[in-house]
Amino acid sequence: TKEEMMPEWPSPVGMLIRGPDKFAKQGGVYHAARSTEGRSREHEGIDILTIPRSPIQAPFTASVIRTADPYDDKHDAELLGILIRHMGDPRIQMKILYCKPVAGIIGKTITKGTIIAHAQTLQHLYPGIQDHVHVEVSISGMRVDPTPFFFDLTQPPLMATT
Repeated sequence: TKEEMMPEWPSPVGMLIRGPDKFAKQGGVYHAARSTEGRSREHEGIDILTIPRSPIQAPFTASVIRTADPYDDKHDAELLGILIRHMGDPRIQMKILYCKPVAGIIGKTITKGTIIAHAQTLQHLYPGIQDHVHVEVSISGMRVDPTPFFFDLTQPPLMATT
């Protein structure tokens, strides 16, 4: 139903989707065109801007499954990620890449808002890129566009008034 699709997760880093840069002409949106070593593909997640070393919070109560490797070919062993499974709906998994998981968190059950990792920089691999975390969501093993699940990715946050 439409009510089930209401965005309910906060951005894990509190920032917006990455805009265009020299590495991604369409920015960090889902299914943006990507090219690697002459091969074209579609971006399978979203890129959320971040500041290196900033905390990444769990957007929902989850079990922390494992670390994730952004690059299967091991060309950059420093870059890491984390895979979490939604406790309220175990069909939902989220992978967050370009972050260093908090020590001892693998295998734990954590609540929404818990710091699960810290953002890493991509400057050593892609000089001049906008630092970001890459977020993928899958439901029953099928990747889906993560954007509709978040309520704060595409518009600036409201400013607090005093």
